[in-house]
Amino acid sequence: MFDAIVFAGGGNRCYWQGGFYEAAADRLGLKPALAVGVSAGAFAGIYSLLGLGPTVRAQVLPACGPHRKNFDFAAWRRGEALCPVGPMYRAFLDTLFDAAALARLQQLTDFHIAISRLPRGLPPILGAALGIGAYQLEKHLFAPVHPSFGRRLGFTACLAYHDSDDGGTGATYCRLSGGQADAARGRPVSGQSPA
Repeated sequence: MFDAIVFAGGGNRCYWQGGFYEAAADRLGLKPALAVGVSAGAFAGIYSLLGLGPTVRAQVLPACGPHRKNFDFAAWRRGEALCPVGPMYRAFLDTLFDAAALARLQQLTDFHIAISRLPRGLPPILGAALGIGAYQLEKHLFAPVHPSFGRRLGFTACLAYHDSDDGGTGATYCRLSGGQADAARGRPVSGQSPA
């Protein structure tokens, strides 16, 4: 019926996608040949396609809730992370998606992660603040279905991919829309230099 699926980004709002996929996949015979995930949607896509929804819920529900703050200044003063969700999310990724799980995912579908590239020369912390600020401002002022401030500021969309034939560096590169590697593989996503 459908040969592709996209799991949109949106933080905690992405969990509904996992539940929807669990409920609909068998009934509709969903076996996508291509899957794309964006931000937290990539997490939802991977755990959904691997059938790990119950495991994810068992870990996420007790870990999140009113006791979990987005910004924990007391923890930051103790030398811990200011934003505790980041380390928690990383621990979920490390626990749930080992090499065997990712190999199984590759057998199930061609999975890509869509990312935004910062405008050239913009430091990551400034780029993140600028991108989030522009998105929030545009959302508040115009409520667009397809925001455009980010593109106007120089952010570009691309699909991240891992090149296993790159001479052994294991770098992850960015494929721009249109299918070309970013600057002839000159801008690795992971910060490693291409071979």
